[in-house]
Amino acid sequence: LWSDNAIYADIHKTFTARLPSPKRIAFTSGARELVVVGGWPVVIGRGEDAAVRLTSPLLSRQHLRIELDRARDPAGEPVVVDLESRGGTRIGGVALAGKQPLPDGADIDMGGVVVKTERAAGLLWLTPALAPDRRTAAVMTEKASLPGVGVVRFDGRGRAVLEAGADVNGTKLVRPLLLLEGDRVGSWVVARR
Repeated sequence: LWSDNAIYADIHKTFTARLPSPKRIAFTSGARELVVVGGWPVVIGRGEDAAVRLTSPLLSRQHLRIELDRARDPAGEPVVVDLESRGGTRIGGVALAGKQPLPDGADIDMGGVVVKTERAAGLLWLTPALAPDRRTAAVMTEKASLPGVGVVRFDGRGRAVLEAGADVNGTKLVRPLLLLEGDRVGSWVVARR
């Protein structure tokens, strides 16, 4: 059996250690960070398991959840739910009560921590006002085209796959590639998050 082979076991361990978190991949380029999230709902907070992690003490560990409501639109309409946070949440200056649709371009104010939102080409962009170099892109469709990266999708196991045509480690892809920590995609590097 392959698993009984010590060399195979070591190669497999090294490979799996370089896989990013399921349904999430982070890219860095200097001080810039781009996190791509492929799983819904998207949680914003200061906790380790939050998709959009902000280290402010004003936030709860799980402060806010953004879900896709497919009842109105098959592509999905983002709706926001406050997770009983201590600081509360305001959308566009109005206090959030229950589940509410997220208007395009609305600012989410979570107890003084503001995240700007924008929808474009199957992505929901979340940008902290005080850290605009740390953006999160939540994928709303099967595949998403990311500027400077290429077309990314998540496979059945939640692993990030880059489609053909992108530049990875100095080579133009001719077929899809499973992204691993340390891969260089254009000017971005896949990072552990």
